[in-house]
Amino acid sequence: MCGRYTAEEDTSIDMRALYRELRMSYPEVQLKSGEIYPTETVPLLCGRDKTPVPGTWGFPKYDGKGVIINARAESVQEKVSFRDAFYHRRCLVPTTGYFEWSRQKVKYRFGLPDAPMFCLAGLWTHTNEGLRFVILTTDANASVLPVHHRMPLVLTGEMTDAWVHSAQDAARCLGVSPPMLVRQECC
Repeated sequence: MCGRYTAEEDTSIDMRALYRELRMSYPEVQLKSGEIYPTETVPLLCGRDKTPVPGTWGFPKYDGKGVIINARAESVQEKVSFRDAFYHRRCLVPTTGYFEWSRQKVKYRFGLPDAPMFCLAGLWTHTNEGLRFVILTTDANASVLPVHHRMPLVLTGEMTDAWVHSAQDAARCLGVSPPMLVRQECC
């Protein structure tokens, strides 16, 4: 997955309500909406009850230079950087779509058909700067593969509950092929 996704308040009633709730609960936090870049602060859903909280995209790198924005689903349970977060701090990243570029440098936006808002699998951690998160990626399915070999781990329906319920349930989500997405060429 590339380093951008969307959280558009004007295209989803659910996303608009989520932003409204977070702005009321955390008036001091500047939430970004629209096209989201690494290091921007956005809504997350954490815990079994999917509590909305603000989080900043990217785990700080150990050398203090830059951030890690993605974690591979295939190795997340073994990697020291992500293992503890996988077992204890999973989250949902609400989105209205994400972007990927082809080898020919064409920008595409991917979304879930008939779902103005859906969720990506994420992990979070606490830092001195607050809550930070990464998005899990997996092998691309047939809908994304013509553009890129990786895609975010898209969670729908009961998979969103399973992801936040327990590490055992979340581990099962890692092996499920994500739903087919629609793509459109962007400017």
